[in-house]
Amino acid sequence: MTWRNILRAGWIALFFTLAALAVAKLNLFGLEAASGERADDVAQRLGIVGYPYRNHDPDHPREESRPGQDRVRVIYIDDPGLEALKSDWGGWPPGYQNLALMIQDVATAPGVQPARAVFVDLEITGENLTPQSEGEFTDLIDALAQLTRAERSGEPGWGDVPECRHDALTKLACMVEWGGVPVILASGEGYSPAPFNPAKPRGETPRERLEAVALLAPILVDVRAYSLVSRRRAPDPEPGSVAAAPSEDYDLYPAAAMYAVDCLVRAAKIGRDVCGVPAIEKARTAALALRRHRQPPAEMPVWSDVEASWKRPAAVIWSQDASPRQNQLWAQTSENFQPNCKTTRSLSDHFDQAFGTRGAVAGAGQACIYTLSLGYDRIVEGLGLSRERDYPDLLGDKLVLIGVYFRGSDWVPTPLHGALPGVQYHAMALDNLLELGRSYRRNEGNGLGRGDLFASGMTFLLLFGVNLASIEKRHITGRGRRFKPLVAAAWYSALAVIIVAVLAFFMLVTGELWRSVIVNWIGILATAFAAAWFTARNDISGDLAGWMNRSRAGRAVVGAVSAFDRSLSASSEQDKE
Repeated sequence: MTWRNILRAGWIALFFTLAALAVAKLNLFGLEAASGERADDVAQRLGIVGYPYRNHDPDHPREESRPGQDRVRVIYIDDPGLEALKSDWGGWPPGYQNLALMIQDVATAPGVQPARAVFVDLEITGENLTPQSEGEFTDLIDALAQLTRAERSGEPGWGDVPECRHDALTKLACMVEWGGVPVILASGEGYSPAPFNPAKPRGETPRERLEAVALLAPILVDVRAYSLVSRRRAPDPEPGSVAAAPSEDYDLYPAAAMYAVDCLVRAAKIGRDVCGVPAIEKARTAALALRRHRQPPAEMPVWSDVEASWKRPAAVIWSQDASPRQNQLWAQTSENFQPNCKTTRSLSDHFDQAFGTRGAVAGAGQACIYTLSLGYDRIVEGLGLSRERDYPDLLGDKLVLIGVYFRGSDWVPTPLHGALPGVQYHAMALDNLLELGRSYRRNEGNGLGRGDLFASGMTFLLLFGVNLASIEKRHITGRGRRFKPLVAAAWYSALAVIIVAVLAFFMLVTGELWRSVIVNWIGILATAFAAAWFTARNDISGDLAGWMNRSRAGRAVVGAVSAFDRSLSASSEQDKE
């Protein structure tokens, strides 16, 4: 091995690494995106991207062993539950009055500490109101106003303070500061602060009336990139006028809004910042000033503040380590309970989890869901539930998400659980934020990020080794000499094993990086093996021909192949003439 050979191998590896990076960024035919998604799915199934794991700021130690699983709950409505509620609801949709009762049941269950926050994954529009539904819609608005403390008997609520509607974070901070239960409602459009009118503080349109008492959050998120915030588009300029400056308004998506509430509640308990997100702390300071002094603060959160912490969408990490209470709760509240999922314990379970059937029809082949979940009808009936133990564990001071489990609704594919209802996607994104905080795993998109740098570094290292091995093999065998069959097989097998082993080793020692960005290890392996074949293709064919020439039958096969190759070359020359 000489320095000349080392430099030669390095230059070749660098060239092909840069070429591979360019092809990956171009995403030709969608191959890079598809292989990246598959690589992430398999990595999560094999436990390479282990979750949950310790990755916390030492200044902010965790309060529980698993913050997300301890604080997040999903309350759902499924087909059997809807049938059980049919006598009260009459069918689907339930009507505004029943929606108000459901939110109140979850947010303020009798004898239980109020929920920390509630997200309703049902889009409420208030459109096409009839005289009867107008009254029910007003009842819903009244219930939300009391829950969030937009209105309070005997003193002004945050709804009477115009600055509390300045932006989404300040609105949530005001709900917490006034002692309310923040309610986040699903919306196809997101938050849009309406001008405050003292004569009509609740607004005029149904949407304005909802925004006056709750936070509206957009729910349309990519299954591979969960958006946390988005900048609101500036109004279109009128003909002949100058275009408006980019809007400083922003939307909070459900997971980010619920996480912000958790940070605000915890900070209120100890009197200082606990999450390290400057925009949340700025909103808390603003709400304190508005409550105590009734004066607007000097600074309030704007787009640039939230962008600094949450610009990149989250690449949600799923977990197969289900809540130990899940099957117990289902068994308590159901007759003839049979679990339709399984926990991953043995080596065979891990193998099946990694390579078994996936999809909504896989049934018991899926891992159990991570977030503790229970049907709303079970909570209403209370059958099998203990008021002293189960209700506080389900609802008391929890971040509760309400959604539907109907087939044909917004189900999303997951790497561990097949298809799940969209509310579980919001819950897992929230869990990631609670567990990881500012270190949540980011989807870097088409930009050049840490995942690309790591992948390029690994690709260069593997290509360098492949090229150096090819150069050294030629140096060892010399001109015109070939490896014996067994030696050649051992050489190429060892090269393949080394490629896989080196990548596996770096996957283990750089685990923290894999948990913060998506790494396309399938693309890395494919590039390394393609380079190995490209550099050794002549040697492989030569080794194979040399081995076959040792026997009469082998020489006959080699002669036939050579004759066929010569005939093809002759035909090509004739076509050119």
